[in-house]
Amino acid sequence: MEGNRLAEAGFYDRAIEKYKAAIAPQFIENELDKTSFYGQMLSLHRLQGKFREAFSELQWFMKINPKGDGWIDDKLQLEALIKANDTKSGVPVQNYIQLLRDKYRRILPPISYDGNYVPIVASRIIFCYGWIGDADGGIAFTDEIIRYLEKKFGQDLHRPGNRNQYFLIREAFEQDKKEGFKGCLDAKPGDACMGRATKALIQSKYFPW
Repeated sequence: MEGNRLAEAGFYDRAIEKYKAAIAPQFIENELDKTSFYGQMLSLHRLQGKFREAFSELQWFMKINPKGDGWIDDKLQLEALIKANDTKSGVPVQNYIQLLRDKYRRILPPISYDGNYVPIVASRIIFCYGWIGDADGGIAFTDEIIRYLEKKFGQDLHRPGNRNQYFLIREAFEQDKKEGFKGCLDAKPGDACMGRATKALIQSKYFPW
């Protein structure tokens, strides 16, 4: 709980130390008890741009469930982010975004909207658009979802002041664009580089992070 409070306040390194302390042998009865702590550390290291550290935490999930596929999207994302960071090119991340959009095409707008899984996929895609500084891509992606939901529910979700979570992310991308946010390709690991869209994403209770 203390780690979560520190993370919400932006003290990521201190939060990670709390999570590491929580997985000490004296506190763990079953290996699966470590799941949430490794998940939190992975998420925070990803936010900090420490993608290799995040990948090390992901390997725990890969080891605990080698035949599962729940970690595949995260693995591919981290590999793309590492490659982009090494090459200072957003292309690997753009390719990853397209891979997700193709893989989940049947549950994503404009075809459908799976309320259980789309927020998970959307969270990964939104983070990637924010990290490479592609505000136009982020706006287009959220617009596609908003238009689908508008048609389905007969509501105007593009009106200023509405609390639709995708619209709030869209507004944040608009602000990133207005302020000239260039993304995080040149950020140093540990700087927790993020634009307004990423901040809106992690502050939202709707999107899993």
